[in-house]
Amino acid sequence: MNRVLTIAAFLSTALLVSGCAMFNSSESEEQVKLRELSASSSDNSRANKQLARNVKQLQDDTTRNTNRIDGVQSQVSDLDLRCQDLVKRNQALEQSNQELIRQILELNKKIEDDKAARQEELNKLVNVIAEQTTKVINDTVAANVSIPAGAGPFVKYTVESGDSLNTIAKAHKVKIDEIRKANRMKSDSIRTGQVLYIPKKD
Repeated sequence: MNRVLTIAAFLSTALLVSGCAMFNSSESEEQVKLRELSASSSDNSRANKQLARNVKQLQDDTTRNTNRIDGVQSQVSDLDLRCQDLVKRNQALEQSNQELIRQILELNKKIEDDKAARQEELNKLVNVIAEQTTKVINDTVAANVSIPAGAGPFVKYTVESGDSLNTIAKAHKVKIDEIRKANRMKSDSIRTGQVLYIPKKD
């Protein structure tokens, strides 16, 4: 009987110790879980803070990029206005160039017309001068040979177109040298309208 009681007491004690151990073990697991939750919460807090910093950095970057985009858009608008102004200026210059080309063409035509008119007047003047010069030469030649050289009778002959000293000499049956001497000529050159003295043959 005593042995049974002893065994029962031993079992009770073992159960009590086991229950306490189980209670102590259960508290340790909860503490571990609490520590793990605390650590996880701390990690989450740090992660949230880092996330907040990242969001703030992203917002700052977005603000800076927005400002840059606004600046670029402003520059683009300014360049567009400048381009439109340059196009207008270019169109104005093209119109001005067209007007200048038209004026230059008109001036060139006027210059050509004036040149043609002046050339015509010059030709007329040259003809008048040539006629007057021929008349003066003929008058001078006539004056120089108004008195034939040498003695004897002479016949006056007015040179016609196509005449030469040779034909004149043959027509009057005299020598060329005699005509040259009578008219004090140094060459056989004669001019239309020139008056020559021809020695008269008996």
